[in-house]
Amino acid sequence: MSKVAILYHSEHHGNTKKVLDAIAGQEDVDLIALPGGEQTDLSSYDTLGFASGTYMGKFHHSVTDFISQYKPTDGQKAFILYTHGSKKEKAGEEAYLIQLGGAL
Repeated sequence: MSKVAILYHSEHHGNTKKVLDAIAGQEDVDLIALPGGEQTDLSSYDTLGFASGTYMGKFHHSVTDFISQYKPTDGQKAFILYTHGSKKEKAGEEAYLIQLGGAL
């Protein structure tokens, strides 16, 4: 079984954390909050996820800053997950999961 960690930032309504808690309730996943988890040793993880709400169409800077500085180990897989809220009268709240490389 692969060892998975998801590094995330969840703000405003906490929807990203709610989605991640649901995933962690079904799968063996370690959740690491950003900022704050930057010093965590990630070398033992087979797969890393990066999660954030979208702010003006972009991931939170704590997640993108971490991604730009992180050096993955050989063979480490990655995926992203993002949440996006909109006015309920338009589309309701939606969560999207994009899997890259068959993660999770």
